[in-house]
Formats: sequence, C-alpha cells, structure tokens
Amino acid sequence: MIQYLGKIDIPQRLLDDVKSREPDRVIVHVEGASHQQNLRDLDPKKYNIDNYKHYNNDRCLTQEYSQPWYKDVFPDEFLKKHNLDKPKNAIVLRVEPGTFSVPHCDKFRHALREHPELEFDDIVRLWIPIEDSTFGQALFVEDEVIHRYSAGDVYTFSNYDFHSAANAGLDTRYTLVVYTNRLK
Repeated sequence: MIQYLGKIDIPQRLLDDVKSREPDRVIVHVEGASHQQNLRDLDPKKYNIDNYKHYNNDRCLTQEYSQPWYKDVFPDEFLKKHNLDKPKNAIVLRVEPGTFSVPHCDKFRHALREHPELEFDDIVRLWIPIEDSTFGQALFVEDEVIHRYSAGDVYTFSNYDFHSAANAGLDTRYTLVVYTNRLK
C-alpha cells in the first residue's frame, strides 16, 4: 500500500545538478543480477513470469545521479516527525519518455552491504518526485497507481510490494529515491 508522508521542499540546486550533467551510472534492468533474482523469487502462480520475455534493455533502463549531499535534502523536522533516521543513501532516477522499470521487488543489496547493522525490514524507501507529474508518468505499486503528484511529495511503500514505473509521456521524469530506517 502506498503511503503519503507529506511534502518537502526540493532545492533548485538538486534540479540544476541532475539537469546539467550526464548521469553517474545507467542501470539496465533485464540483464542485471537483481532482475534474475526477482525471476527466481517471484511466485509463478501469482505473476506471469513468462511475459518478462517482452522486456528488453533498450526501454528498461534507469539513469542514476548520486551525490553525498542529496541525503541532506530532508529537513530534520520531517525525519523526526516520521521517526526516521538520517538517510543512508539517496539517488535521483532519470526516466526518459518511452522507458519503464521492469516489475520487481527491491532487495536493497547495496544498502544492506554498506550498512550491515540493518535488516531488510528496517529499511524505509522514500519516493519523492522532484518535479510535478506530466502526462504519462506513473508509479505502480501492487494494485495502486500514483500518476498525479507534485514536486516534493513524499511516498513510501512496503519492501515486499511488487512495483514498476513508467514514463509513457513526453517529458523526462526525475525522482529522488532515499533509503533510511526507522529509529528504534
């Protein structure tokens, strides 16, 4: 279930950074190890895994930007209100028109490797668009869809939720994705 947590201000510096340079890395989903693990983990009684044959790396890719200061975008008051620790990781995803992510469940391998004190269930994912939505942009989480959102809206959903995103519009979508944990 998608949960709306509130709104933060998106600094112009963040937009300027991601719009003025090439991405730090490009992720191709279909040939990646995470995708292969998802195929092994998904229940074929629930998901038609055979239909993954329709996905390819030309349209299933994400461009990522990552700077240490991205983690500082969140105001302390917001984190305190939601009992969240300082972000462990923050990236901006650039999704071009006509591209989408392969339906998947995140494994958080990178976060768990860098922070061995965390458990999978400790991780809280925050999904924050850094610009207002335009036609054709959507995030699918299980049976729910977010397609109208404003810059700075903060959403979260369960680590176990099957999800995907698509940009079937004409404008590039930029989303800040933050991984943190609940304070104990």
